[in-house]
Amino acid sequence: MAKLPWRPNLNDGVQITAAPLWKLFRLPKWQKTLKETWGKLERGDYDWAHLAYTLWPDRVRVKCKTDKSLAIAHGLEELYVEPPPSAKKKRRRQPVVEEVLEMEEE
Repeated sequence: MAKLPWRPNLNDGVQITAAPLWKLFRLPKWQKTLKETWGKLERGDYDWAHLAYTLWPDRVRVKCKTDKSLAIAHGLEELYVEPPPSAKKKRRRQPVVEEVLEMEEE
C-alpha cells in the first residue's frame, strides 16, 4: 500500500478517496464498505474517479477513447474517437385521422 501513488482528490468523495486504506479502518461497517469500493475501483467500475486514473492510467486512457464523458472528466478529450454516424432510418409520414376515415369509408 505504501507504494501506491495515492493522491487524494476532493472531487472523488470520501468513500473512493479512503478506499485504498480500507485495511486501516477498525469499524467493521466502514471496512466492509471501503473494501467493496476498492474492489469496484480495481474492476474499473469507478474509472471516472481521479484516483482510478492515478492508479491505472493506461486502463483509463483506453476507456477514454470510447467514452466521451470519461475523457472529459479526466481532461483527455483529445483521446476520444467519435464513432461514425449511423445510417438514419427514414420516417414514414403518419396518415392524418381524416385520411384514415376516408379510406375506411371506401
